Amino acid sequence: MTAPSFQQVKDPLWKEVWRLYLDAKKIGHDLGGHLYRDPATGWILPEDSKLFCRTTDEPEKLQGTSSPNLLIIVDEASGYSADLWEPFRGNLMGTGPGSGKIFAPSNPTQTSGEFFDFFHSKAEHWHTIQLSSANTPNYHEKKIVIPGLATYDEVEQRRKEWGEDSAAFQVRVYGNFPSQSDNAVISLKLVNDAIKRWETTEPTGKLHIGVDVARFGDDETVICCRRGNRIVKWLPLNGADNVDVAGKVLKIARDLTTGPLDVARVKIDTIGVGSGVYDVLSRSKEIEVVAVNVAESAMVDGFHRLRDQLWFAIKDWLMEGGSFEDDPRLLSELVAPDYGFDTQGRTKVESKDETKKKLKRSPDRADALALSIYEASYAGDFYVGGCRSVRH
Repeated sequence: MTAPSFQQVKDPLWKEVWRLYLDAKKIGHDLGGHLYRDPATGWILPEDSKLFCRTTDEPEKLQGTSSPNLLIIVDEASGYSADLWEPFRGNLMGTGPGSGKIFAPSNPTQTSGEFFDFFHSKAEHWHTIQLSSANTPNYHEKKIVIPGLATYDEVEQRRKEWGEDSAAFQVRVYGNFPSQSDNAVISLKLVNDAIKRWETTEPTGKLHIGVDVARFGDDETVICCRRGNRIVKWLPLNGADNVDVAGKVLKIARDLTTGPLDVARVKIDTIGVGSGVYDVLSRSKEIEVVAVNVAESAMVDGFHRLRDQLWFAIKDWLMEGGSFEDDPRLLSELVAPDYGFDTQGRTKVESKDETKKKLKRSPDRADALALSIYEASYAGDFYVGGCRSVRH
């Protein structure tokens, strides 16, 4: 058994083990073995069976436990970082199909991370169960049928205090992932709605292509193609150099445009290696090329930098009917960032490094989507956070 902190293991987990052990004795069932007060020593049973607890923030200390009948219980699982899940999976290697198991109960408090992915991008590998406090015998019969579960009065009190649509009520009572945390830029509901309407949304207007060029390591170069409220094509690339990326962009532009009057507008993040792709594409007469520096000042008041404005531009686009095909990586990237305010009261989205810590990867697909939406170098409409405006 494990939990994000030793205090969570000691109280209430290990206290509950003691309670169950002693209650069994009271009704004539001696469960045997020796139960220690120390959770790390645990409960020692015959034939090398045992129950014990570990807590650590060092993955190496979770390795080295294996058995054909191994059960790993990860309490408050949404609080575990991705690197701590790897040794759990490693411990199950070699136990045989269907033998070792991981049980991971938690309130769904995070809209990114491993626990979130278990219910979304990795759901095929998990048997997921959702429990609501409003769907229990205690609630339906308006009396305590199962001690310890929330009562009818408690649920209704929370409904009055928090409101049924609040993130707190959705998470703590219904057991839903929050559709909108208090400081999330983009809600899970907005993203899910965009996925649902993708098949029925018609592509309209000019072809816009956003290109987020990978800087290093496992980051993806992502090419995102948009017409109006529909993403018409994605192309993630790994290990491509500047010339290869430029060539892919030109090929996509040729494939998706309909004639000489249908000219694609390509927006490239030119911070770092993206400048090389821009240099190559700027020589082409087949496309319009726009250099974007997201570190520059925002185009409108109220935002710290252009990058902050563009994240809220994605939100505006989604609220106005934006759509894309189901993509678990994009979903988790869009709902991950939170926002706050700088000393001048301007909206500031968490840094890319902070988002990468949550995702254990760069939000390259979300960045490419933002670039496809960006539009400020030409007269006409462009999206800005909180409204739609016109630049001349």
